[in-house]
Amino acid sequence: MDFTTHKEKKGVVIVTDTTCYDTVWLSYLLAKHGFESLLYKRNGDYNGGAVEVDSYKYGVYNITPNQDISPWHDDPRFVANLWTLHDHHPENDARHILNILFASMEVSRHKKL
Repeated sequence: MDFTTHKEKKGVVIVTDTTCYDTVWLSYLLAKHGFESLLYKRNGDYNGGAVEVDSYKYGVYNITPNQDISPWHDDPRFVANLWTLHDHHPENDARHILNILFASMEVSRHKKL
């Protein structure tokens, strides 16, 4: 996925661990203060995109929903990019989410097609 191109076209890319939860709450808070939704404009047009890091990670490793495996735990390219503190404090959680994305992107860059 080319996030730079997406950002240039849409203006924003939301990176989240639970897209359906996070974008709904963020959109609600934005609307409460008179701003447009993250994902939809007031006229109903699609406004942007969100990346759910676990879905992206599963796609990079070609894991289907019926598979119960986690090959990233043994992948040094993935593990080397992780930040170990994951205590669900908002700032640390945000860093953890981005590190999963960056680790997945690193694996994707070196993946043989």
